[in-house]
Amino acid sequence: MPKSKQRRNQEPDLEEQNSKRLKPDEGTKKNSAENRVEELSPGKIGTVEENDIGMFGENASLLGTDTGNTLISANDDIMMEIDDDMDDAAVDRYAPDGILRLDIDGFSEFLNAPPENCQRLSKPQYVRGLPWKILAMPRALQNARNTFPKQEKALGFFLQCNGDADTNNLSYVANATLRVINQHGGEDHVRKITHPFNYKENDWGYSSFLTFAQLSNPDLGYIKDDTIKLEIHVSADAPHGVQWDSKKHAGFIGLKNQGATCYMNSILQALYFTAALRKAVFEMPVTDEPIDQNVGLAMQRVFYELLHSDRPVGTKKLTESFGWDTVETFMQHDVQELCRVLLDNLESKMKGTSVGEEKMINQLI
Repeated sequence: MPKSKQRRNQEPDLEEQNSKRLKPDEGTKKNSAENRVEELSPGKIGTVEENDIGMFGENASLLGTDTGNTLISANDDIMMEIDDDMDDAAVDRYAPDGILRLDIDGFSEFLNAPPENCQRLSKPQYVRGLPWKILAMPRALQNARNTFPKQEKALGFFLQCNGDADTNNLSYVANATLRVINQHGGEDHVRKITHPFNYKENDWGYSSFLTFAQLSNPDLGYIKDDTIKLEIHVSADAPHGVQWDSKKHAGFIGLKNQGATCYMNSILQALYFTAALRKAVFEMPVTDEPIDQNVGLAMQRVFYELLHSDRPVGTKKLTESFGWDTVETFMQHDVQELCRVLLDNLESKMKGTSVGEEKMINQLI
């Protein structure tokens, strides 16, 4: 195991040490992402010529391709739906922050436990798709001057990320607030860390968070019924690493930025995840305009690729359908104005159709 680095504790009576990489005896195996976007069948798909569209009726929708137009059956509802009842807990697996808690009951036994039985791990809390845990253990107090009593011990208090991974090129920079809860209404004991977590350094914290003498002192308020309570609030940045695959780990993919189109991408993602609107976009007819000027068709293409592609989706054909050139994609546009114009365009294409009769956009927006 690699040796840990150390840093001087700011408190005069303790030496603060950053964690060693510690491998617990048991833990949660690394889980692959669950409840991804359902890989939906595209229904009836075939290549058709533009002049053959009439035979399919007004509800047939086209996706432009380099080799022709792809017909999507509007009657196949499975094509239109992402699982909108996705478990909230699964969605929260990819939240940027979370709170971990660990109660150490039988604290007096924990203090005197043999080394092989001394570690305590919390239940995992998923942040950015990975399991994070509290790791606690008794640690002997030492410093260069040997000023601590021979048998004095302290609480080792660490944040662990994906502790059972053997290899992973991802790195997560996380900020965390570690606290021992005061159970009698006083102040919690709080310290903070910032660390780039990876498989070589998957836990970080304090070897000497508080002495056991302090924790066991009922006057200080940290112990109640032979139990102490630990809590960590962790906030992690998006991962960095060559192996990151958002479709695999999160079930979704993003949109490419053409230059200064982040404002447009935020609108498109919001519209895409509005299930009823997404369905209406797929069902609206798009055969009355040339392909390179067809905003509705370009929207269908973006939504379809967000649903099925494994790589970030480009929006060049959509901006070309707006009549924008490369220069305009590097110009900031008013996001509310773009949203209004885009929705007006879609609503005009829905008029006179079964989709338009439902007045979907007016009801939703």
